[in-house]
Amino acid sequence: MGPCRRPAGRLPGIDGGVYLLEDRRVFITKMNIGLMSKMYFGVIGEVMREVARTEKALLREIRRRVKQQSAFSASAAA
Repeated sequence: MGPCRRPAGRLPGIDGGVYLLEDRRVFITKMNIGLMSKMYFGVIGEVMREVARTEKALLREIRRRVKQQSAFSASAAA
């Protein structure tokens, strides 16, 4: 993965973080709540699975916006 320049921030509400590498790549780390939910039954497992679905949608939207902004920045620089 290469040396990590610094933690770029935390994701509020998500057990994870954002790291900026020296080569300007960004990595998002998070706990796999969907996998963890398999250890729990009943209401707790159901809530954890719902959280995992919501988190997945949130991260998908973050990636979409980052790609959109990267495309905009590249076209503005050209």
